[in-house]
This record gives sequence, structure tokens and C-alpha cells, in this order.
Amino acid sequence: MNVQKILILIVFASFVSKADISSVTRAAKAVVHYDFETAFTNTPSDPGYNTVEIADRADAKFGAPLNLKWYATDRTKVGWGQDLSGDGYLWLRGPTIVRSMTLATKINTECKKATSTGLTVEVEIENNETVEERTGEFPANIGQPLRIVSMSKDFTTVNFALGQFYDGGDRFMAGATSAAAANLFRDPLISSNTSVMIQGLGREAQQYKQKVIFTVNKKTGFATLYLTDRKGNLYPAIETTDGFSGGTVANYFDRWNSQAFLNIGNDYIPTVATLTQPESFKAYAPNAPESNNPNRYWKGKLYRLAIYCEALDNSEILGSAFQIVKNEVFPIVNVAKTPNLIKASEIYERLTGTKTAIFNPMLKQMEEKLNANDAVSAAALVTEHPSFYNITVRNFANKMSNRDETIAFPLNDFAATIIGVVRDNISAKELLSGNYFYAGDPAKAAVPSDDIDNILRSNSHYEALDLNNYDLKAVLVQRRQMLIKASSTNGNNNTGNNNINNIVFEAVENPFPAGLLTTRQWAQAHLVAGTNRRAAEFTFREFLCSPIENMADSAGPEDVIGRDIDRNPGGSRSKFTTSCRACHTILDGFRPAFGHVTFSNGFMKHSSMVPTTTNLNADEDGSIQMRVHSDAPGIKAAMNHNEDTFIGGKTVKNDQWVNNANSGTNRTNIGWTRTSGKGLAEFGKAIAESKAFPKCMAKRVFFSVCKREAEAKDEQFIKKVAEEFSSAERNYNIKYLFQRIVANESCLGGK
Repeated sequence: MNVQKILILIVFASFVSKADISSVTRAAKAVVHYDFETAFTNTPSDPGYNTVEIADRADAKFGAPLNLKWYATDRTKVGWGQDLSGDGYLWLRGPTIVRSMTLATKINTECKKATSTGLTVEVEIENNETVEERTGEFPANIGQPLRIVSMSKDFTTVNFALGQFYDGGDRFMAGATSAAAANLFRDPLISSNTSVMIQGLGREAQQYKQKVIFTVNKKTGFATLYLTDRKGNLYPAIETTDGFSGGTVANYFDRWNSQAFLNIGNDYIPTVATLTQPESFKAYAPNAPESNNPNRYWKGKLYRLAIYCEALDNSEILGSAFQIVKNEVFPIVNVAKTPNLIKASEIYERLTGTKTAIFNPMLKQMEEKLNANDAVSAAALVTEHPSFYNITVRNFANKMSNRDETIAFPLNDFAATIIGVVRDNISAKELLSGNYFYAGDPAKAAVPSDDIDNILRSNSHYEALDLNNYDLKAVLVQRRQMLIKASSTNGNNNTGNNNINNIVFEAVENPFPAGLLTTRQWAQAHLVAGTNRRAAEFTFREFLCSPIENMADSAGPEDVIGRDIDRNPGGSRSKFTTSCRACHTILDGFRPAFGHVTFSNGFMKHSSMVPTTTNLNADEDGSIQMRVHSDAPGIKAAMNHNEDTFIGGKTVKNDQWVNNANSGTNRTNIGWTRTSGKGLAEFGKAIAESKAFPKCMAKRVFFSVCKREAEAKDEQFIKKVAEEFSSAERNYNIKYLFQRIVANESCLGGK
């Protein structure tokens, strides 16, 4: 067979972004899929030391899971870990083998189907250990790479293999047995360590995560081996126009052995004892009996393995990067590092949270915009990149979604809704009053999507989107807000009945929607137990950027303050007047907006949707009931608790609220349009209509992309951007805020 190996010496524009097979493609098409996200036991004293299975996460439509298990006698050679980003990996430290518990029948079956277009093998690895160079050969005069993954009956009968040579760690081999190629190792696809994409790596190849993807099309015979460089850019490192072709499409994989297993870290070895044979090939003479040393173990960390019975095309392998400039060719030598090209690179990094090569064609397009003094348009090119949503906007939203105000927080309905609003260019004013939320589209994301169990009563839907690395830009869809309507089938709704078998849950459209303020995550963070003052306080923090101490007004009226606040704390009336009243006149004036809702038993309860009880001992966390006060039907009981502290205090009896933060400096700093209202939606509108809201959003975006808090010297810039953001032309478009702020010189320079 005449295989023409083509060394790619120029970089195609469609290949130079942070390309990758999307999670959507992987979920839909991978016949087997392992992400190694679960910790394994690593010492002989641990239960399950030799019994731990690694789950195959591929879609059930391809057949029963092909779970992996290790079959080596020395488990100290195998471990599990997590990198700093939280990605799990299988760690192969020495001679061992991890293989499928059963024959890899489903791969054989799927790849031999008439609908199969070929084969794709995807791995993500890291080499972090040196290993003695190996020179053994079989067949004659064919250097043997170490096996990252293979499908074989034994080490001479192999259906496909993907391996690596340790002469610098930057050469990879891939091959597949076809109808016309009895042995894939006689002429495999091998990358060159002189390739321009990986030139000069040397031993540095041992210290970074790298994607390796092998694909062969059984119809055209075209095969490609893709690699990533040190910066994570994915390239076709070697291609052939005759990828192990021969025979017809129908019988392409007929030579595959049906008794093959799927193996990681070695070829299949019938008896585990052979792993004790010499580890080096140096004592193994060419053409000697192959049984002398079948041990071709690979050492390193494996983060992902996915196998497809399809020849994925460039658009699927390179994902969003393929869409940038499909037909333009950029030789590396022609890229001049101009100031605006460097500025474009920094804008790209700030907006996506990732680095990119200076020869990324998107940067060239951005440079042209910057040369025309149109920085917003330059940034706009990047704000359509998936990483802008999956990393930057998500972190921006996550920080507002939880009480600790940290970005290191699971994806949830609050954050997903902000991501969707930014993507869809929806006015941010609607965030606090709109009748919608965002969730994964079941047609695009294979995750648990039951309205009650996975969205309203748990966060499992969003956690699954996270776990499967779905592209949030691609899979999120807007939906109408929902509430749980709960009732007991025994008609005993006021007795605290907790028997789940007698409870009916129904997901109904929320009659009282208030955007983010009525998401499950907001309720879980701020409406648990307590007096709902925290919900008002954090609304000010997150959307007005104003802690309650900054809004405190000691001259405010006290007639709105609840009965649980002592008017003479510690015998000091002045302490109440100067301290307690200052905050409570604000909080207690607004908190009735949240009067009808609470969070318990895993979901947000509205008093009109669940049975209510005045029983002081009712266990809300184990019941469908909501506790209300006997003097205030429909109002969360805790809002009127400790009523004997000051019997003359305010009893909250409805959701009418009053704005006591509308005098003095508050009037100037916040700029309210409403002084009173009813319910959460009107409260949300009061916040969103204020002058402080657009300024706060500008400050939050500034922190997100400039990586520091806005300072006094930035005040005029923030004010100007907030005015633009809230103008009729921009209509509170958060995406515009990112585009406008990121290119500011004080942001890029950090000065």
C-alpha cells in the first residue's frame, strides 16, 4: 500500500482557535466515552482495590456500557487525580493495563454498520514522567510506540491503536486495520517531531495537557492525526490521502477481530503475569519471537477517551474554530505583531478566559477594526465565541448567584438565565421582573430534564450540563417560569403529612414571576428560614452594588420595622436609633415583597401553591407545607416571629412594600423611580429602573474583564458607560457592556 504522508507546514485559519469536539457531538456520537471524573481507591487496604470499574458514559443507544477495569497485579501503578481546574484523570504510573471487562462488541458492531462512515479516536493526555526509550520492533523494522489506547485480541492482532513515542514525547502514531490492510503497523500514520506546530517542544511535551485525535474515512480513505500545541491549539499534524483504504465501504472493517478488547496503557495481554517481563525493549532483538516482550506500556495521565464509529469532519473536530474563516490560509511567517494585533490578543483573552495563538485569524479581523478605531466592533467578534459564555459570562453570573459571592459555584438556573439573556441581547431590566428562565434544550443536551425532579426540586439538570461540558451558548433555551403546586392525596393538607406517596407535585407556570428573584437558586441562597431580610439585602448588593450599611438612614421611619427588633437593645434607646433603625427602616420597608415565598424541602414554596399551616412546630424541611402566621394568612411565618420582642412593631400581612431609601444621599446615589409597590415583580422593576442599576452592572463587568475593582479614577468612565448601556439605543444590553469596557486602556493595562 502506498501511503502518502503530508506534513502540514502552514497553519489554516480554521485551525488556530481553541478548537475541540463539542460536548454535544460527543454525547450524540461517541460509542464509548470515559472522562475519569470519579476517584478510585489506590492502596491495597482500600475496599474495592482490585474491583473498581470505570464507567462508559456513552449514549445507551449504542448498547450496554463497556466499562473498564484494571487487570494488573500491582495497583500502585494506577491511580486517579484532579488537576487545578477540577478535571479528573486516570494516572498510569508504570507497567499495567486497563481494559474493558467484556469484549468490545459494541464498537465492532457500530463500526461495521452500513451507516458508519469510519473511525475517530479522541484522547486528552498529559505526559509528566520520563521513561526509558524503547527500540523493540514488531513487525520487522517498525518502531513500536507505547500504547495509549488500542482494540486488540493480543499484541499482534489489533483492530486499531493510538500510541506515542518517547523520543521527546512529541511523536504520535495511529492506525486502523482495514479490508486491504492486514496489519496496521506496517505503515501507520506517524507525526513528525519537526512539524511546525510542535517544533522545539522537546521534553516540554511532558508537561502539558494535549489532545490527540485520529480519524479515518472508510469511503474516501482519507486519514488525519490532529494534535494540540503548547497553547492548546489543535492542528492536523499529519494527513494521508490513502488512510488504510482498500476493499469496499461495506467490508472496510471486515478484518477486525471480533474477540478484541478495548485497552488503555498497553496492548491486550492474555495473562497478567506477562507484565512482570522486562520493561525495556532494548534487550529485544528485531525479528525475535514477539512473545519475548509484549509489554508496551504507556505512562501518563489520561483525561478523556472517546471512540466514534464515524469519521468526524473538520467542522466537528474543530468546532467553533472551524467557523471563523474557513477558506483563508495564514502562513505563520507572515504575521507581524503590531500593537493593535497584540491588543486584539489581550481583548480575546479577557473576553474568553483563554489564550490563543497570535496567528488566529480572528485577531487579524479584530486588528482591522482597531485600526479603524472601532474597538467595540473588534470585541464584538469575540463575544460570539462559546468561551465568552461558558467561562466569562458564567463567572460574571455565578458571582451574583450565591451568598459567598464566589465564581467557584455550580451552574444553576440563576446563572444560566443571565447567560441566556446576554446571548439573546435581552434588556437587563427584565432580569428582575421577566417571566422566563433558561435551561438546557433536551433536543441538544442529553441531561436529566424533568421539570419537578431535576429543575424545581434539585439542581441536577444544571449540574449535568456542567458535568458533560455542554456548550451553554448552543444548548440553553428560554422557558416560562414555573412553580411547584403541591397537594396531599389524602385531603389532609393541614396536618403536616410528610408521606411522599400521598403527595402530588405539579409544575405550573409561575403566576408571580420576577426574573432572577424567583429562580430556585436565589430562593435557596436567600429565602431559607429567616425573615427574608437577606433577600432584600442581597438584591441591593448584587444589583445596586450597595451594601446595606451604605444605604443605612438613621432618620428613616420606624413604623415598618418588625416586632422581632428590640427598640431598647441592652437598655439603650440611642443604640436602636443610631444603629438598628438605620438599616431596618430600609430592609423592613422592602422585605414584604418576599412575604409569600420561602425555600424548604428542596424547593421554593409560594403560599398560594402549597398547603399552609400555623403550627409552630411544623417541619417545613420535611413537608410540602409552608408555615404562615395566624395574623397574616399567606405570609411566611418567620417574617413575624419573635413577636413579643416589641409587640408594637410592624406585622407583615401582605406583600405591599415601601421605599424608605429615597432620601438624603440615597436619593442621589440610587436614583429611584418608585417609592412603593406590591409584590416581587414591582420590587424588581424598582431596582432595575434605578440609576444605580446600570452603574452597578458596569462595575461588575469591569471587575469581570479588567480583573480588578473599579477605582475612583475610573468613576467617570463607569458613569459614561452606564449612561450608554441604559440609553434607548443600547437598551441595557449586557453584551455591549463587555464589548465597551474590555477595550478601555485602563482595563487592558490594569492601570
